[in-house]
Amino acid sequence: MESYEKPMCDCGEELVFQVEEYVSATYKIKKDGRLSKKRKYEPTGTLVNWGRLYCQKCGNSYEYDYDLKGEEKLKYKRKELIF
Repeated sequence: MESYEKPMCDCGEELVFQVEEYVSATYKIKKDGRLSKKRKYEPTGTLVNWGRLYCQKCGNSYEYDYDLKGEEKLKYKRKELIF
């Protein structure tokens, strides 16, 4: 069996999975009445965008695929260039 290889961009950089989410940010109120710099994020939903593989170096975006069963379960694989 082949070992898994991380998805790579055409420029040679490793790809990351990116999805646009709506989030709720919660801030504590400090004793002086100001908001704390620390915040807690909670996803409240996702946009129609189901995600993409994205290169943080050159900005390329790729479609992705993954298996739902077997030894390759949930391992992301790069497909075609989107933009």
